[in-house]
Amino acid sequence: MEYHEFEKRVYDALIKEHDNNSAFTFSLRQKSSKGSERDYFIGTKKSGYFGFTLWTIPVAFPGSSSDMINCFLQYRGSDKFSYKFEFNQTKDPFNEQNRAALQLVRVLRPLVEKVFRIERASDESNKMESFIAQNQLFTWDEFDKFIPEMIKNLYTLKTIVLEGIEEVKKRYPDFVAHEITKSEFEAFQKRLEWRFNKYPENSITDSSKESDNEDKDGDGQIEQINFPLNQILYGPPGTGKTYATVKKAIAIIENREEEELEDDSYSDLKKRYDNYVKSGQIVFTTFHQSMTYEDFVEGIKPLPPKGDGDSISYDVEDGLFKTIANAARNNFGLSKVREQNTAETPFEIAFQMLEDKVIEANLEEGSSSPGEMKEGLLIKRPNTYFCITEVRGTSIRMMTRSGNKRNTMTKGTLKKIYENPEQAEEIITGGMLGYYQALVQTMQGWSSMIKNEATRAHSKNYVLIIDEINRGNVSAIFGELITLLEESKRYGNQESIELKLPYSKDFFSVPKNLFIIGTMNTADRSVEALDTALRRRFVFTEMQPNPSLVSPWDMVYRLWMKENYRDLDWDEEPYNSKSLELYSLLGIEKSFEEKFYEGEPEEDWSLEDIQDRLKADDFTGIDLEHLLRILNHRIHVLLDRDHLIGHSYFMRVNSLHDLKTAFAKEIIPLLQEYFFGDYAKIGLVLGEGFCKAEKKSTNEKLFAKFSTPFDIGSYNDKITYSIEPVQDMGDEEFRIALDLLLNKGE
Repeated sequence: MEYHEFEKRVYDALIKEHDNNSAFTFSLRQKSSKGSERDYFIGTKKSGYFGFTLWTIPVAFPGSSSDMINCFLQYRGSDKFSYKFEFNQTKDPFNEQNRAALQLVRVLRPLVEKVFRIERASDESNKMESFIAQNQLFTWDEFDKFIPEMIKNLYTLKTIVLEGIEEVKKRYPDFVAHEITKSEFEAFQKRLEWRFNKYPENSITDSSKESDNEDKDGDGQIEQINFPLNQILYGPPGTGKTYATVKKAIAIIENREEEELEDDSYSDLKKRYDNYVKSGQIVFTTFHQSMTYEDFVEGIKPLPPKGDGDSISYDVEDGLFKTIANAARNNFGLSKVREQNTAETPFEIAFQMLEDKVIEANLEEGSSSPGEMKEGLLIKRPNTYFCITEVRGTSIRMMTRSGNKRNTMTKGTLKKIYENPEQAEEIITGGMLGYYQALVQTMQGWSSMIKNEATRAHSKNYVLIIDEINRGNVSAIFGELITLLEESKRYGNQESIELKLPYSKDFFSVPKNLFIIGTMNTADRSVEALDTALRRRFVFTEMQPNPSLVSPWDMVYRLWMKENYRDLDWDEEPYNSKSLELYSLLGIEKSFEEKFYEGEPEEDWSLEDIQDRLKADDFTGIDLEHLLRILNHRIHVLLDRDHLIGHSYFMRVNSLHDLKTAFAKEIIPLLQEYFFGDYAKIGLVLGEGFCKAEKKSTNEKLFAKFSTPFDIGSYNDKITYSIEPVQDMGDEEFRIALDLLLNKGE
């Protein structure tokens, strides 16, 4: 049996089991490089193996080669093959999610051992916590016997892993770990179909041949899609700018074209987005008038006093931009460590490990520190031992064996000694020298551990999303770091630049695996009014209203495709009530649904099917697409293209009541803001059904007796305007107001 036939037969067997039991889900390959476009699972023909997982545990995203629980199958030539279950996670995790994953591997081992044969397990000296279960060899003649055995064992393993996850969540309640959901599985399938359609069998290269895009030597490097490093989505309110950042961020992190995500439901995208936020790969913030450099980059912040009578102390605290930039740079640095032949580790990576080890040590129950030291990370060298109790900003707090907690090391001095250990006595003198040297020696001892971690490191992209970027003072918030955003100045490029930060005195740079996505509301400020330095460094993408998204056909299609309605019959609640409301708004009869009873499976219906079977004349009610086009055309004439109404204000409309609410709470207030109280122009947009004009004669005795140069008579016959209370309108009155807005009957 050939490798790809082997892969296909395993896939067919798993799909057959899924068809029998929809709760049985598994991962498939998400990305493709040359030669692997039509592969079903992670793996390559060159390596001879492929694997899949049944769980979403974002140590890496499901389906990647760094999933911590896998079923691996090895192609061993023309006569045999093998399969095994593998569990692994680094013993030096970098965040709480990874710490929980490490705990899960430790919890699972004795549980798995009760049922399966353990073939190999790591010992204390290993840098990875890992074990392999049920490693078995088969001949191709035994394939039909192997399949039911593997599936039976997968079900057994599912029960064990679920028990382990529940146990770990007692200690780590935010641990993200669950079986691959139905929506996640459907997303895998859609992406597989997308790849197979895009790459027909006769159009791809042989995966046994090396290519520029292939993951050579297992180093995790694949061809990167050329996303803009800095981009701003701009347009009027309600055009889906913030909504679009979710898809763009996921595309960047998963290194996939946005078109590949088109068939993924928004709920599935949002789940993955939330997981990346938890893992620190995505950071979201909103700029405002009070945002400062100290919030965004770094600043001096007060620390709470430790006891009564203690004075207030201050420390440098990293802002969100510095935090995510350092995380991205550390990940980028790990990939560089992987490429280097030397065992030396850059200081920032070693310092990151120090921070993580201190956090982990403080989480451990029952510290083994000697003497009176019962907290923190123990640093023990000949004739010296002490604990690092906390790393906060640039301060490294420590406790000596005498219980003294007042001694503090600084990151800047530690870095100098780490990079120039032979000059330690010149850099610092006195009693602290020994502590610095002991800590440096300990950190240098982690180099081989970091090197080992680097060989397994999954190169990641990071995304910073800045909503309403134009509402903050960009020059003041970014400060001197605006220069570092340029592609050529990014860390990792030949012309990269490092700047010394004003508070911490750290040298700082922005790595090339950090992407920035901003959104900008043009109703607040035009692009031309932005700081020139910002405009020069960002790619701008305009997002205008898209009325076609609220066409009658699109509204029907969205109703049918809502996930919470998909499994309901036509007359089941709440679908039945929602459909009656929408059909009443659009002016169609519910009986039209019978047009779709012609034997086609529901999941195969598309927007084009609805457009084919429902013509424009079938809709006799309110056409939101036409309504939005009319409103925006009038606003464009009276104002400009920066002050239009976005389609998202109508995307949630499912009934006449919803439309009334949208007018009362969103559309009319937006127009009042746009026209600054010029109700005559608001009336030209909305019509006299919503905006009333009344000529009133002024009573001569209205004003107090007073000698004035003004002609009081000029106030006679004054026109006053008022907005009708939309939510108090009856349905028929509201429909008439809409007809007047659309000039119907004229």
